[in-house]
Amino acid sequence: MMEEKKEIVKKEYMNADIDAIVVPESVKEIGDWAFANCKRLREISLPKGLTKLSTNCFYGCDALERVIVYDEDKKTHPVFPELIAASIKLWNTDMVKWIELSGDPHAFYSHFDWRMSVYAKEPDDTGYVPFIAGGEEDYEGDEYDHESFMKNRSEEKCFAMYLRLISDKSKDDIPAYITDYLNNHNPFGAFSTIVAADHFKREMFDIYTDLGLLRDEVLDELLKLTEDDPELKTRILRYNDSDSGSFFDDMNL
Repeated sequence: MMEEKKEIVKKEYMNADIDAIVVPESVKEIGDWAFANCKRLREISLPKGLTKLSTNCFYGCDALERVIVYDEDKKTHPVFPELIAASIKLWNTDMVKWIELSGDPHAFYSHFDWRMSVYAKEPDDTGYVPFIAGGEEDYEGDEYDHESFMKNRSEEKCFAMYLRLISDKSKDDIPAYITDYLNNHNPFGAFSTIVAADHFKREMFDIYTDLGLLRDEVLDELLKLTEDDPELKTRILRYNDSDSGSFFDDMNL
């Protein structure tokens, strides 16, 4: 457990070998590069009273899967921690906003849909620049090329869209921007995201098939993508015979 303090200062935990951490309620600000390049960091708990999170404080935390927000009574906010983490990765300039909205699912989802509907229309290489340390020579992050950037960005978008649907089953319909993006990035993006995921494979596969994305014209590519995932390959070959309930049984498609 981190000691009580008001601020996590610049680079305080940069490159640290940690997989989970709880930020105390006393902390109000998290400084530049505070957790940058914590390659094993998968989960972080944040107090809702944070007033500042520097945009690069989680830079290079590629393994970050869950951001849990808690209030004064240690009660966790209802929005899916995985969706909060995905939103923070995609829109790091909005980090305080995501923390504030996490206590109100309707407001969170509305803000997410607005941001993602605009973001989905942008080319996947928007914002790409070759990485330059810029005076932060002690940052040990890896460089990346243009193709890898586009692949990672597309899969980040798709994963966030899947999480949006998994976490909010109360919706009566599926936002058009989600169906459009997944259709336009099938199978690379829409399905490669499922292959790469460590969690929610079944839920994402159900969404993928219920949206009609598993079509004859992409079948060969799907089988190639799942060469190292026999369980997922089996689902592809047998999905028509599945007697499990549809993820979208109560939704209007």
